[in-house]
Amino acid sequence: MIVVKFKYNAFAIRKIIYIFSFLVNITVLGQFHKTGHKYKESVLAISEKISGYSGHFGNYKTVYPYVKKYSICKDFLSFKTSKVKMDNLEAKYKISEKERQDVRTQSQREKVVLQNENQQLLNWLFGVGLVIFLLIIIFLAYMVKNNKKLNFRKLKEVEQQQQLKLTQAMLEGEERERERIARDLHDGLGGALSGIKLKLSAQQKKENIPEIDLVILQLENSISELRRISRDLMPESLLRSGLETALHDLCSSQNQEDVAIEFQSTGIFNTIPLSCQVNIYRIIQELLSNAIQHSGADKILLQCIREERSFYITIEDNGCGFDPKNIRNTKGIGWSNIRNRVNYMKGKLEIDSVILKRTIINIELNI
Repeated sequence: MIVVKFKYNAFAIRKIIYIFSFLVNITVLGQFHKTGHKYKESVLAISEKISGYSGHFGNYKTVYPYVKKYSICKDFLSFKTSKVKMDNLEAKYKISEKERQDVRTQSQREKVVLQNENQQLLNWLFGVGLVIFLLIIIFLAYMVKNNKKLNFRKLKEVEQQQQLKLTQAMLEGEERERERIARDLHDGLGGALSGIKLKLSAQQKKENIPEIDLVILQLENSISELRRISRDLMPESLLRSGLETALHDLCSSQNQEDVAIEFQSTGIFNTIPLSCQVNIYRIIQELLSNAIQHSGADKILLQCIREERSFYITIEDNGCGFDPKNIRNTKGIGWSNIRNRVNYMKGKLEIDSVILKRTIINIELNI
């Protein structure tokens, strides 16, 4: 039984050795493929058993070549296995190195992207800061300029207030002086002339001298002129009856044979402050005087209209006209007084004059 088994094993061994030799040849030639790799462990195990069996039966000469081949094959397969492992490790190392390189590359890219983002953020912050800085500079410049304008405006307002106070004081002083002169003329000189007239009239009744009649007539004319001057200086009708009546009386007194004055009024009531009434009266008085004395007109139209807080004056004549620019160069006090009173009442003055045809003067006053 042992012999049969051995013969059977010997036959299998020879077959395996043949396969083993074929695999070894393939491996040596560098053609170690999947089939040889699949049976390499089995071949090695069988070769080892053959060596053992041959040694057991004492057939050392026969077994030696197989032992030698077994050793060579084992060493070679071990080398190939190690080499495969080395190759695998090297491949893994290369893969790992590539992955690390990819990681480093990705890290560098992310770093560059982060740097770019940081630079963009810095640029944006710098731009925003620059814009804010410029806005602050512009705001400060605007504030400085606005403060200069405000200070200049305040200075102008102070100057205007001072000018108004000065004009008011001047006008009030002028009115007081007019009132004093008018009272002195009316009560003093007017009374004296009236007394002289009475004495001469009494003497004329006794002696009937023609020259005395002539003197009495001259005295009457002088008294009438004195009363007119006194009335112009301080119109009693303005104090007694108001502005509208005073203007009617003024136009009536200024009417002459060769000059017709027409007066039209709308909405003039006594609710206007007395100081404003006096200023309006003085302005119209001066305008009528200029038209009568300098225009050579035979028709003069005066219109006065009151609307709430405004008072409008229009005076029109058919005289010779004049150049409004020449008013600034005139040395007369008439236009200076008119401008002062208009400015004092915060009004406006417009002149429309055509030489040799007409003159229209419009004045708007705040009351």
